[in-house]
Amino acid sequence: MRLVLTVPDLVATSGGPSRSVPALATALAQAGAEVEIFTRDDPDGAPPRLAPDPALVRTHAVRVPAGRWRDLRVVPPLRQALRARLARGDVDLLHDAGIWLPSNHVAAAEARRARVPYVISPRGMLEPWAVGFRAWKKRLAWTLFQGRDVAGAAALHATAAAEADGFRALGLTQRIITLPNGVELPPPGEPIPPAAGEPRTALFLSRLHPKKGLVELVQAWAAVRPPGWRLRLIGHDNTGHTPEVEAAIRAAGVADSVRVEPPVEGAERWRTYRSAELFVLPSYSENFGLVVAEALACGVPVITTTATPWAGLVERRAGWWIECGRDPLVPALCEATGLPGEALRAMGERGATWVREEFSWERIGRAMLAAYRDLR
Repeated sequence: MRLVLTVPDLVATSGGPSRSVPALATALAQAGAEVEIFTRDDPDGAPPRLAPDPALVRTHAVRVPAGRWRDLRVVPPLRQALRARLARGDVDLLHDAGIWLPSNHVAAAEARRARVPYVISPRGMLEPWAVGFRAWKKRLAWTLFQGRDVAGAAALHATAAAEADGFRALGLTQRIITLPNGVELPPPGEPIPPAAGEPRTALFLSRLHPKKGLVELVQAWAAVRPPGWRLRLIGHDNTGHTPEVEAAIRAAGVADSVRVEPPVEGAERWRTYRSAELFVLPSYSENFGLVVAEALACGVPVITTTATPWAGLVERRAGWWIECGRDPLVPALCEATGLPGEALRAMGERGATWVREEFSWERIGRAMLAAYRDLR
C-alpha cells in the first residue's frame, strides 16, 4: 500500500504530531507499506530534525523562508509538491495530521482533486476547549474550508474513545479509526534520585500553552507548598504564555520552588523524566497527551485531568485522574507529594509495564495499516 502522510512541520517544539507522525510513518513502513511524508522545512531552512530514517520513509520538506506568515506562505509550494506526487496515480491514501491550518486544507483539497481517499487526525483540535480558543478564527475557517475538508474525509482518526464520541457529538458521520498514539520507549535506564540536600522533583514537560492549566498548577502548588519538593515547568512557548505563568509564580510567592525552564530534547529529555518523582499535566484539552505516556514509560507516576484520555491511571494504580482546575489539583498534589519514594516508584513501574504492553509503535502501525485497507 502506498501512503502519503502530511504534517505541518517536524519541529520538536511544535507539539505531539511532529513526533508521532514520523513514528507512525516508520511503523507503517515496517508493517509493509510504502510511506512518504510531506511537510515544510525548519524555520532556519534546515531539513526537518524529526524526519524518520530515509531508508524507511521518504520525507519531502518544501522550502518556506523564515519570517512572518509561514503558515500561509507554505501553501503554494506544498500544493505544487502534493499535486505533482498525487498526479502519478499510485497513491492509495493520504493521512493528514491536524486541522485549521492552511497546510491542512491544501492536503485535503489536493487529495480530493486527485480522487485519493484521505484520513484526518484532528489531534484534539475539535475538542470543545480547542474550538473555543480563538473561536472566531475557527468559525471563519470552518465556513471557508474546514467544514468541507472534514466532511470529505473517508475516515477520522481518534486517539481515544472520548475523542471519537466528540466527533459524533458534532454530527460527523463518517467512519472513525480509534487508535492511540504509540510511544517511543526510552533507552534503558534507572531513576535519577536527587543529590544530597536537593529537593524532590515534580515535573511538567510540554508546551507552555493556556490549555495546559499552568496558572492553576502554580496556584495549587502554592496552596500545598510541599516541603522538600520543587516544581519544574519545562517547554516551548509558541503563544506568549510564559509571562502570565511567571506572574502567577510571583503572585503566589513560590519563586523559591517553581521555575520555568526551556525545552529539552534527545537524551536530556529522558534524563529529565527520570530525575522526577512525579509528572503533572493539568490540561483542559488533550486528545492523547504523549508526554503522559513518555513519563510513564520512564517509570514516573502521573497526575492529569479528565480532559485527557488517561482513566487507566486509576485502574492501573499508576497515578491520579482528576477534574480540571486548581481545586482538584490541591488534594492530588498533597497526596502524591506526601508519599515516600518507594510508593511513587511502585506506581511508576506499573505505568511503565502498561505502556510497554499497550502502546508500542509496532502494534499501532499494524493496526493502522489494517484500518487503511478496510477503507478501500
